[in-house]
Amino acid sequence: MGETDLIVDALLGTGVTSPLREPYATLIREMNASGKPLLSVDVPSGLGAEPVVKPRVTATMYDAKEGMTAENSGTIRVVDIGIPAQVARTIGPGEFLLYPRPKDESHKGDNGSLLIVAGGPFTGAPALVAMGALGMGADLVHIATPALAAPIVAGYSPNFIVHPLVGHRLLNEDVEMVLELAAKANALAIGPGLGDSPGALASVRSIIKAVDLPIVFDADAIRAVGQETSVLAKKRAVATPHAREFTRLTGKTLPDSVDERAKMVQEAAKALGITILLKGHVDIVSDGVRTKFNHTGNAGMTVGGTGDVLCGAVGGLLSKGASPFDAARIAAFSNGYAGDLAFKVKSYGLTATDVADHLGRVLAEFVP
Repeated sequence: MGETDLIVDALLGTGVTSPLREPYATLIREMNASGKPLLSVDVPSGLGAEPVVKPRVTATMYDAKEGMTAENSGTIRVVDIGIPAQVARTIGPGEFLLYPRPKDESHKGDNGSLLIVAGGPFTGAPALVAMGALGMGADLVHIATPALAAPIVAGYSPNFIVHPLVGHRLLNEDVEMVLELAAKANALAIGPGLGDSPGALASVRSIIKAVDLPIVFDADAIRAVGQETSVLAKKRAVATPHAREFTRLTGKTLPDSVDERAKMVQEAAKALGITILLKGHVDIVSDGVRTKFNHTGNAGMTVGGTGDVLCGAVGGLLSKGASPFDAARIAAFSNGYAGDLAFKVKSYGLTATDVADHLGRVLAEFVP
């Protein structure tokens, strides 16, 4: 390196999370110590781990990558390499580079403990959320559900850890217990099957406002939050509405055009400070800055419960440490692709449990 004027760093790409092995670690340390200007290609090698290249300039392809800043990447120059915008904004198998893989030395609970607050009037919803979370690799699912629903939910699977609440619906008296359970969890999924009684909706808002966890909220929780969106302030959250629920959340009616929908979803995500995963024949995922489209899934997935599975998939990924935007993208693709696998077997007779049962096959195919 002594006689060079410039060092070009193109050792590693995105997705590195663990300490680097040799020879990469030594090469990066030598580059940083060389005193020469460093130019990184796409991302500084080792970004997200240690050691990491400290470049003067990063020439990044198509768009800046998540986590890149002037402090860790130097001057960021975005390079057009001819990728059509439609392709670049489509969610695909590459998202699984960001899947939070367990370490070999992990123990039970190290890779995601999700608290699910769901059910009461509807007993299937919390079970489907739990199936979605387990299907995406969460270690543990704890389900806090009203007492009337608890034995029914527990009967669906021995894999569920069920905590009965006080009454037949979520009540203010349950909030303290939910917060105690949340203190031991890595993420919260809330909403499916709770019903729309005023007491339940008020309790949802109290829980969301009080927890300091990544949150995915769906169904009746969307209705609750739409009545008081200030509870989302400074929250790491994902909302998973369909078109009518988007209206309940924002007060705005979505147009038919996918592109126009995307603009409205991005504006809403930015205004609320959250990630929105709008469910539809084309799913739209936006964190207010970045917007991507998911094309997996099929018309058979209009069957009830597939949205609950999706909610659980997002929650499972959040519990494993994925960021809200990453969790929403991976879950949208996975839920739709699992539905496509199920469709090959069941056609229009597929059910939500069929979708959940195929999530593991998605991971087997795409997780590197």
